[in-house]
Amino acid sequence: IDPVTEQERSSRLWLRQIGGHNAWRDSNGQLRTTSHRYVSQLGADLLTGGFTDSDSWRLGVMAGYARDYNSTHSSVSDYRSKGSVRGYSAGLYATWFADDISKKGAYIDAWAQYSWFKNSVKGDELAYESYSAKGATVSLEAGYGFALNKSFGLEAAKYTWNFQPQAQAIWMGVDHNAHTEANGSRIENDANNNIQTRLGFRTFIRTQEKNSGPHGDDFEPFVEMNWIHNSKDFAVSMNGVKVEQDGARNLGEIKLGVNGNLNPAASVWGNVGVQLGDNGYNDTAVMVGLKYKF
Repeated sequence: IDPVTEQERSSRLWLRQIGGHNAWRDSNGQLRTTSHRYVSQLGADLLTGGFTDSDSWRLGVMAGYARDYNSTHSSVSDYRSKGSVRGYSAGLYATWFADDISKKGAYIDAWAQYSWFKNSVKGDELAYESYSAKGATVSLEAGYGFALNKSFGLEAAKYTWNFQPQAQAIWMGVDHNAHTEANGSRIENDANNNIQTRLGFRTFIRTQEKNSGPHGDDFEPFVEMNWIHNSKDFAVSMNGVKVEQDGARNLGEIKLGVNGNLNPAASVWGNVGVQLGDNGYNDTAVMVGLKYKF
């Protein structure tokens, strides 16, 4: 029971799985890298409440596990290298919705996590190398949703068509100490403290069956489009020579997905997202999630 409004509030346990593929070239056009990744995240609300009868806020914890496998080919030497990354994370999140049921009005979402990574790489005719990385990542997102029913003439009793502009900023503080390879090469991170900003919108149609109420059989297909900007190029320095990822400074993104309630307690969601940048940069990700209220 919320001590402020004396309303019953539900907590949530959620799980999401992400699989993705990424391809890019370096700024000199000599190296081409492809990678495949898998991410699993589990979270749960610790505290829930509201300041009014319609709004709601949540504070929770989350933990994650990730694997990434990558391969790089040099068009100059024809050599290849293969690498892998294994990581863990733990963090907190806080969310406030002006109206958590209809998704109309303002919302604010913030999260912070600390991550630990173990990296390894093996190049042709080179020794196996491994090193660690760690650091914090912090995000702040805000948006505002409103209905488009009257403009488009949908049946208000069955459908709600919403439009939701969004903005997000993420500070990326993961870093690794300088690493000296077996052949004497010194490798340093050259892209710490990147700030990634996202500006875009989500539009979705919600269907509601009259007999099930607002928490059952809701179906919400959506389209999301974003412009993403990174303040720095992701790069490493090898004996003082910088090797930069090309094409990721400014990205266009589109997502197609659906949210749906299986019953009053359980809901699922999923989406497919594509990011495109300059010089052949591309990233594709598939995400599915499950949420349970209790």
